[in-house]
Amino acid sequence: MSRVKTKGSTSLQSSGVKLPSLWGGTRRVALAAIMTAALILPWGQGRAQDVVSCVLGQELELGEGVDVLVEHYSRCLEAPGLTRTERARYHHKRGQVYAAGGRFGLAIDDFDRALRVDPGLAAIHIDRGTALAGMGELNRALGSYDKAIRIDPSAATAYNKRGEIYYAQGHLEQALRDYEKALAFNPDSVEAHNNRGIALADQGKLARAIKDYETALSLDPNFAVAYYNRGNAYSEQGDLERAVEDYDAALRLNPGDAGVYHNRGVALFEHGHHADAIADFRHALTFAPDNIYSAIWLYLAQARAGEEERAELRRNAERLRLDMADWPGPVIGMFLGDVDVQVVTDMGKPNATHADKERRCEAWFYVGQHELLAGRQDSARTLFKAVLRTGITNFFEFSAARAELRRMAGG
Repeated sequence: MSRVKTKGSTSLQSSGVKLPSLWGGTRRVALAAIMTAALILPWGQGRAQDVVSCVLGQELELGEGVDVLVEHYSRCLEAPGLTRTERARYHHKRGQVYAAGGRFGLAIDDFDRALRVDPGLAAIHIDRGTALAGMGELNRALGSYDKAIRIDPSAATAYNKRGEIYYAQGHLEQALRDYEKALAFNPDSVEAHNNRGIALADQGKLARAIKDYETALSLDPNFAVAYYNRGNAYSEQGDLERAVEDYDAALRLNPGDAGVYHNRGVALFEHGHHADAIADFRHALTFAPDNIYSAIWLYLAQARAGEEERAELRRNAERLRLDMADWPGPVIGMFLGDVDVQVVTDMGKPNATHADKERRCEAWFYVGQHELLAGRQDSARTLFKAVLRTGITNFFEFSAARAELRRMAGG
């Protein structure tokens, strides 16, 4: 399971992997007051009133009242005598609202309608790419970002978002090149600094990554995910105190962020504070009760702290209605004694693809933990070394395997 975050609340999920968010985040700026100003104007009293209301509607901020905003822009599209440019604008606006509400198919339909009117608007291609990414259509999203860049070679947002896609696909060097281009055209991009920091951290360039996170925070002191990612980097450096301080700062800004609780729990676990990690994994499950990985790490923290609680793990498995044949179900089955260890080990058989390496990283780490709990240190050491050979540096399992090897070596 990956430890990285970017701005926003929508993330792609694949085999439990949390990838960088590909949606730019919802905004909640003065929504209620502006919405009221737009919606109190009467509809159906002539084009002048409709246009005034729609112009005000363009100032609406996304994040809440999606159905109201959809209705608003639908009314705008019904106004008589719209020019082609106005119609394209309102399709674009409605598409943005649909996308903010997670209705990506409807969003893409509106973006396509707008592009049929004016295919030369880079901003619409960017938004279309974001919606496609939200649907998991990563290659199609790349196509939209490519078009945006051909139209506007200085479109910093397009480079940044295309970099996010490359990162999600495991193309780290291509992602870095795009983040560099984004920052060349917009040096004050908080998101691009954060994203470049993530990629640099994956390369083990933690000092440079921390510098990027610090720049992001200097540009936006309330950018919680930069605290989160800097905390990850400090943890990687072995600086637990600073890591926890940054996770605490992220939680002050976003108290219900399950990911931060999970990451703080993993940091504590990696540094041998297993009992302290238990509370964080429980908090993570409180805010994200469907996160299978938090349930697994909770069990591991309990077991390593001498408080092994298979009953709680079984309750979580039953609550989640896990299919023990569907990853990571076999991991829980293994710890419960319902699935043979060899089944999970075999799921780490070498393959060339990035996704298979990710699965191998996870499988061999968890089998290593199983062996460690059984007192078979030599077997655990072999498995943890195999995890490091996968090269999946942005996974919790990778950094935790490295921490276990250091501890075994007395480091």
